[in-house]
Amino acid sequence: MKKLHFFYGLFFVITCALISCVKGDTGPAGPAGPAGADGANGADGAPGPDSVLYSSWMPVNMSSTIDAHSDTTYYQNFTADAITSNILNTGTIATYLETVDNQGNQLIFNAATALTETYYVGDIYVASLPPAASNSAGFNYSGYNYRFVVIPGAIATTMFKGMGPQQIKSMPYPAITKLLNLPANSSNVPKKLGSQ
Repeated sequence: MKKLHFFYGLFFVITCALISCVKGDTGPAGPAGPAGADGANGADGAPGPDSVLYSSWMPVNMSSTIDAHSDTTYYQNFTADAITSNILNTGTIATYLETVDNQGNQLIFNAATALTETYYVGDIYVASLPPAASNSAGFNYSGYNYRFVVIPGAIATTMFKGMGPQQIKSMPYPAITKLLNLPANSSNVPKKLGSQ
């Protein structure tokens, strides 16, 4: 008998629930609640593989070596963490030297026109070689500043349409900074990816 009362009670509850569910029009939406507080900003992520990376202007402080013919070569290594094996295989590296002349004018020119450069993963080796004559010296660029711009292959093919790596490397500094939207001077350099 107790089981029977239980089943009658259960039947009554289910029937009431089904009868009270009436399908009708949806009522109007209620007012919007107040906006929640902003969450904390997260840390910026690392630059992606298709980001143009550049160094700050780094001081040139060359060492020298004298060979058996009394020729002097000036050289320096720059750490360049932005240079990866992928950049060496498919990207382009443009480099620049900067100095100030006697009248106080800033002079910037392509480093590849004055230095022999060799790129390695994470490193740039630069050398100022002596002319062919014996008992001569390369030029010591100590006191100048050096900057590199690393351009991944995907960006080089889209932003520099019709230009090869050598043409990109030989672009004047104002042209490359304008095209890539890079800061032109050392006082406004957000990405310091290279160091001496």
